[in-house]
Amino acid sequence: MDFKALSRYNQEMAWKIIEETDILNIWSSIGAKINLVGSLKSGLLMKNRDIDFHIYTDELILADSFTAMRRLAERPGIQEILYKNLIDTEEACIEWHAWYEDEEKQMAD
Repeated sequence: MDFKALSRYNQEMAWKIIEETDILNIWSSIGAKINLVGSLKSGLLMKNRDIDFHIYTDELILADSFTAMRRLAERPGIQEILYKNLIDTEEACIEWHAWYEDEEKQMAD
């Protein structure tokens, strides 16, 4: 198996998912700063199309977070969304996960 070719293909598909879901514009619309992190950023996207972002806002407004995720949920291909409220933990954050199914019936989160 050509791992470099697989990684390139998965990266191309991940960027296509980012474009199709419009996730960057969705989060930007609530004033968020979006940072790509993880496997896609490092170029090591192999088995899973795991697309990770750290998203920051000047003020944590829970309703804005739900607004962004509602807009994402309306995009074709989004199959599932998970929410975790970690505001009162050491992380002091909201954690969202969304699963996307592409035309090849491959899942990405």
